[in-house]
Amino acid sequence: MYLKKFNSLRAWKQEIQELVFSFSGDENIIIPGGQTPFFLYQNKELNKSFVNIILSDERITTNIERSNYQQIIKNTKLKIQKLCHFPIHDYRDIDLDETSLRISKLKQPLIAVLGLGDDGHYASIFENSREVKSDSKNILKIVKIKYGDLKEFRVSLSENFISKCSTLIFIFKGREKKKIFEKIENNCKSLRNMPIGKLIESYSGNLKIMYCVND
Repeated sequence: MYLKKFNSLRAWKQEIQELVFSFSGDENIIIPGGQTPFFLYQNKELNKSFVNIILSDERITTNIERSNYQQIIKNTKLKIQKLCHFPIHDYRDIDLDETSLRISKLKQPLIAVLGLGDDGHYASIFENSREVKSDSKNILKIVKIKYGDLKEFRVSLSENFISKCSTLIFIFKGREKKKIFEKIENNCKSLRNMPIGKLIESYSGNLKIMYCVND
C-alpha cells in the first residue's frame, strides 16, 4: 500500500494527475462525484486517455443539483457512463440489470479513482448502509444510507466490481479528514469495521492512498 500525506495542494494534484495519466491506450476508469476531483475532470486529457469513464455512485434524487452526474457534465466536457436516468422519484424505478448489462459489456476498468469520507466510506459504501436491491451480475447495488442527519437512497458500484480494478487511488483532503488518514497510517482497530478498512484487508491489487492536509 502506497500511503502519502501532502501539505501542498499543488503537489497533491500533480502527483495524482501523473499517476492517472500514466494509464493510457484502450483503458476504462472509474471516477467519483463531489468537488474534490474536479481538478482532474477539467483536464482535457481525461477524455483522450480513457475509452470509458464510469461514475462510482449516484444519488437517487429529483434535485439535479445533488446529482454527481449532472454536476460533472454541467461543469466539464467529460463523457461519462451514468448509473441511472434523471429525474428519479423512487429507487424502484431504476432497472439495475439494464445498467449493469451495459457496464458489463465494457472492458473491466484497470483503475478507479475514489474519494474517502471521514467515516471511512467510499463510493456509496457506508458502514451502516442497508442494501435494498442488487443486480444479477453483482456490479451495482442500491443502498439506503444514513450519514449524519442525511437519509437517502443511492446507487453504487459494488465492492466486487471496484475490487476487480488492478489499481485503486483514494484521494481526499482537508483537516476534517486527518483522523481517517491517521487511522489508516496507524492501522487502528476501529478501522476494521469501516468500508475502507475491509477493503485494505481484502484487496490484492495496487492500493494508493493520497491525502492533502490543506484544501
